[in-house]
Amino acid sequence: MIYNYNYDVAGLISASFLLLIYWMRRTYRTKSSRLIVALLIFDILGCVFDIASCYSITLPGKYPMWYNNVTTLGYLFFYNTMGVLFFAYIDSKTKIQKIWVPAKAVIICSIALLFIVTVTSPWTHLVAYFDPNMTYTHGPLMPFLYGMAAAFLLAAFILFAIKRKRFNRYQVYAVLSFISAVFLGVYIQMVKPTLLVGQFGCTLVIYFLYTSFENPAYFTFRQTACYNRNAFLQTMKKKQRSKEIVNIFAFAIKDYDNLRETLSLKNCNRVSSRVAEYISHYFHSNAYTIADDKFVVLLDKEDDEYKVIEKLNKFSQKSIELVDTIIEVSFKHICICNIKPEIKTDIIESTLHEILQKDNPEFDLVLGFDSVINDIERQKKISMVLKDAIKNESFNVFYQPIRDVHTGKFVSVEALVRLPDSEIGFISPEEFIPLAESQGMIYKIGEIVFEKVCKFIRDSRCIETMGVHYIEINLSPLQCFQKDIVTIFTDIMKKYDIDPHWINLEITETASFEKDEIMLLNIEAFHKMGVSFSLDDYGSGFASVDYLFKLPVEIVKIDKGILWNAMKDGNAKIVLISTLKMLKDLGKKIVVEGVENEEMVNLLEANGCDYMQGYFYSKPVPPKEYVQFLDKNN
Repeated sequence: MIYNYNYDVAGLISASFLLLIYWMRRTYRTKSSRLIVALLIFDILGCVFDIASCYSITLPGKYPMWYNNVTTLGYLFFYNTMGVLFFAYIDSKTKIQKIWVPAKAVIICSIALLFIVTVTSPWTHLVAYFDPNMTYTHGPLMPFLYGMAAAFLLAAFILFAIKRKRFNRYQVYAVLSFISAVFLGVYIQMVKPTLLVGQFGCTLVIYFLYTSFENPAYFTFRQTACYNRNAFLQTMKKKQRSKEIVNIFAFAIKDYDNLRETLSLKNCNRVSSRVAEYISHYFHSNAYTIADDKFVVLLDKEDDEYKVIEKLNKFSQKSIELVDTIIEVSFKHICICNIKPEIKTDIIESTLHEILQKDNPEFDLVLGFDSVINDIERQKKISMVLKDAIKNESFNVFYQPIRDVHTGKFVSVEALVRLPDSEIGFISPEEFIPLAESQGMIYKIGEIVFEKVCKFIRDSRCIETMGVHYIEINLSPLQCFQKDIVTIFTDIMKKYDIDPHWINLEITETASFEKDEIMLLNIEAFHKMGVSFSLDDYGSGFASVDYLFKLPVEIVKIDKGILWNAMKDGNAKIVLISTLKMLKDLGKKIVVEGVENEEMVNLLEANGCDYMQGYFYSKPVPPKEYVQFLDKNN
């Protein structure tokens, strides 16, 4: 019998070429990619042994018996094991956790069984052997070998069908074609035993699997050699399984949002790609791009982080030439983190984004993720508490009295929002207010607080009977842009029959807000109806002298930091006294916050301060205690 092994030769050449491409291209190594390599190697060996067995079967007496046995049984082992490897490949893609351990055990045992029965067949005659007449003969377990391969193919198909929605149609075609090619090859060789097409069919389908499932672009950033977010997450999962502590170096492109506004999308992508190319050139397989503007380098034990920073500085000193412009790139929030293996990958990713989104341009050494993760978890909890408090309107409003220096009476008070929670405990407004602003909840909180204050004014009659002139309510900078805030607050004041003159709104502005037309219109509308305004935290770094001319504020509240510094430093005292004099000359009423002792009181009284607020008089107290305070002191 003469066998036609031309298809085996074509399969051998094709599989060898694909294996060469795999090794030459920079491919991220995964469990599935390693199984593709195993399939290719077994396919190549199957082709080689199939070609060699053509001669040992047709001319057995020409070759030594060991050669005849190795070639024929070797082909059977490699060809049938491909079904097991294909099952392992599908298992790695479907990632059904419940069957991972048993599937692994079945795969190992099956390959071991195939190896044992084929290797021992020259003596046991269970699979195939040469009889005394040197005739190639099938043993009783030959159907078992093909049946086992078919069973694994069927099992792979069932696994794939269970997770079908995870894959695209090309991947479905690849899996179906592999199964079909194997069964078709077996059928053809049963009908026409001399036409060896089985291995060639497997080779073609491995090509299909490689292009459908193992596209290198899935693990690389755009068209660069730098690994992407998918590769980073896969790497972290590997490190977790090996219980390794991972040292990473992370950084972000500074002012990337501004670049997106000023450059075209194509040019912005080129900037990201240029940085990715640079770090992949210097750090090779340890470099990852986890977002367009965020990058991570895995540090080896011998790596010096400061040398890494030096390499980045060298890059930032170079200009990037784009099609129609030249720009310089610099980096922000460079940090080094030690990541413990028990930290989940999704938490690692979100924490890195949290760190790299900050605007701190300086080098930061982060010794571990624990504190940052705890901060993120706390913010999530506070966010839930805020949502519940908004839903139930359960915010508390505390009141801190403000003393009139001239009369000695407490003629005004600042309303301060408090967020109670039995689980977390005390939550500082400095913590939950910025979070509420970032998540858009500040508008509803401001409305709830304003209504609670108006209700308190009506119920306590503190303004009408206790000598209080007005209540100061903090207004978030974001509320200043709220188009309907005047309408909302006016309706609340009407609901509780509140005179607008009893309300003083405290505002703290940044430089970008002063030019906003909506804000200025809102302030003007409030001012016309009788609501007065205070400029809060003057001197803290936010407010400037320019606001004193552009905004209709009657009262200026000097930040407590200026007073506290003045009590310790002579130069700071000069600044405080000069500020008080300037504000008096401008005709402004002055409130100084943070008054804590009699020495501060004497200093402020001697230099023209109008009002004082601080723990020396009272800490912020609940409404009932505040009313009692007024009864006693006014």
